[in-house]
Amino acid sequence: MTARSAFPLIVALTLFWLAPVSPALAEPTETDQKIQRAAQANPASGLVFLEARFHQDGETSPKLCQKIWVWLVPDQGKRTILFSQVSPTLFGRAADSSTYGGWAVLDPGVYTVAQVWCEGPAGINAPGMFARFAVQTGQVLNLGCLVIDFKLGPVTLFERRRDSGDWRVEDLTPLALASLRKEAPVAFSKATKRHMTPMRQVSKPKLPQ
Repeated sequence: MTARSAFPLIVALTLFWLAPVSPALAEPTETDQKIQRAAQANPASGLVFLEARFHQDGETSPKLCQKIWVWLVPDQGKRTILFSQVSPTLFGRAADSSTYGGWAVLDPGVYTVAQVWCEGPAGINAPGMFARFAVQTGQVLNLGCLVIDFKLGPVTLFERRRDSGDWRVEDLTPLALASLRKEAPVAFSKATKRHMTPMRQVSKPKLPQ
């Protein structure tokens, strides 16, 4: 297939994943329009949705983060950073305006989730090689939720604290599903579930009930 003959196919794929599922669907939101502009600027791209969360050993609720940043690093090319969560806090609780789940329009290729940062009082910065995924032209993927379980090591006078962590990939949480369906109803309705692959699969620590 020549470059000239491939171009109409790329345009058709892009239009497909930007088009509403049915005429009854609401008008595209501001986020849908941002996705559309990014796709139009790069017709060969694909679209991914994902979530990241932190759980501290011994706690039943996820760690409260005002923002969660996720670094996506391709095997070739420039990295992309997305917000997996934006949750302003009010009296120690996430505000009702919080959003969960993030998106990125990406060049075709293979990517590594290489760093996750919880911005806020917890201040958790987790560099590593957590998961991998591939995206092709025109694909819209629901990559699931990367869950990082961590345990803080004891504080001593003479040694640096040794923390430990495990991680796994699960379905998007109900909070993320509701948020993405509200923020990007047109684009997210096209997503196919294809979870990213953890680079080290481990079991979840048992948390108290």
